[in-house]
Amino acid sequence: MVAARALAMFRALGDQLGEASAGVLLAETQRLTGEYAPALRLLVRAVRVFTELDDRLGQAKALHSLGLVRRLTGDYPSAATAAQQALVLSRQLGRPRDIAQTLVLVGDVRRETGDLPAAIAAAQQALSLYRDAGDRNGEACALWTLGGTQRAAGDYAAAASTLTRALGIWQEVGHRYCKASTLSSLGAVCRETQDYLAAAALLDEALGIFLDNGDRGGAADTLNETGALHLARGDPAAAGQHYRQALDLAREIGSRVDEETALAGLGRCQVLSSARTATLRPAARPRNSAVWQPDGRRRR
Repeated sequence: MVAARALAMFRALGDQLGEASAGVLLAETQRLTGEYAPALRLLVRAVRVFTELDDRLGQAKALHSLGLVRRLTGDYPSAATAAQQALVLSRQLGRPRDIAQTLVLVGDVRRETGDLPAAIAAAQQALSLYRDAGDRNGEACALWTLGGTQRAAGDYAAAASTLTRALGIWQEVGHRYCKASTLSSLGAVCRETQDYLAAAALLDEALGIFLDNGDRGGAADTLNETGALHLARGDPAAAGQHYRQALDLAREIGSRVDEETALAGLGRCQVLSSARTATLRPAARPRNSAVWQPDGRRRR
């Protein structure tokens, strides 16, 4: 891996700035493959080095990456702090694309902590900045965040429309990783609107892309969504299979959010299975009650 070799070379040379820059690049790759713990170590060190060297641009980029990983591990307070610090620096530096990128992260964190109005406002600000810059990739990122927030707010029609627009851009620019994330989100919207066939197709395509790219975090999230789909269709056995796969991946990569989602899903599977067993179990016959035999005799 080029970033890993560069990191080793900068360390050998004692070049702290080069080491921090290479560390951020390597951490980005680790984030995409679900290696959250080593990514966090690199990013915490990079933030410290950039701060000591008064490299505000490097500090802003490292903080943004740190916020992304903190969010994926479910550490929302730390993710919000890193995102806010990155946003302040990006505004001081007057870099619209970096501001927009960080606003997307802010929107994601706000959504996942339940502040939906703030999440929508951040996503819309990012969308406007990206459109002004003519950045199609960025526009799709902002649409993905906006669509996810609309879904969280229960506005499924708006969410489906927004996510479909994002998906169209990803297909145009050929970004498979982001396309997979959007497919998974759109699949969840279809599940919640009971379009189960469409949901299954979207989630299956998303999972295939995540697995091909080695993205264990994306795969865990999509497996959880697929488990929820099977539960909605009344198949706790299939749901449990997907939740267990998601749980294994979540524990491998240290994703507390995906682990909690999988465990909650497995709990719902047990409840549904128990309810069905109780429904199918013959009712107990009262003691000493008489039962008529076909020949008219009674049996105690």
